[in-house]
Amino acid sequence: MLSIGIHAQRKLGRKATLQDNKLARLHKDSHRNVKEIGVLLLHILTGRGNWVTIDDMEAFYDEIGEEWPLDVARELLDLAMRCMSNVDMSIRRVMEELNEIKRKGCDSNEVPNIFLCPIQKMVMRNPYIAADGFSYELEAIEEWLQSGNEISPKSLRLKNTLLIPNHNLRSLIQYWHHKRSANQIVK
Repeated sequence: MLSIGIHAQRKLGRKATLQDNKLARLHKDSHRNVKEIGVLLLHILTGRGNWVTIDDMEAFYDEIGEEWPLDVARELLDLAMRCMSNVDMSIRRVMEELNEIKRKGCDSNEVPNIFLCPIQKMVMRNPYIAADGFSYELEAIEEWLQSGNEISPKSLRLKNTLLIPNHNLRSLIQYWHHKRSANQIVK
């Protein structure tokens, strides 16, 4: 009877050790998966899978600012960096944070990037098209041109200094303001 008890304890001990080893492997795999999610998020944001250095941050935000709402991009970048570092993060936590970022990104109050003046980074009231084909707030682009710049704020050579009112964009911005204020009244 005693030998059966000892034999059972040994089996249970081996089984517990095997389970501990499985848990350790799952934990290690989980950390690897979280890191891979971070690399994937960074690749989605930047179009490249490498690290973004502090020196590159301003250029990075300028680069993605045309495709991503800036607050969403910052949150995704922060999550990607935390996933890629040694911070303890579970897949569940990463998914919860991604869902929260997605919710913020889908918020209808987000300003479409095309409405923002590339110089002022503010919603335009009086958009004008410059020779580079981009629209700018009239006062901002006039000041830019008066300072003697031959290169546009979008880093393109300006063939001339003619400015043309962008009536379509102005109408879209006015409609967006109207729709947004109507939504806020309903809420």
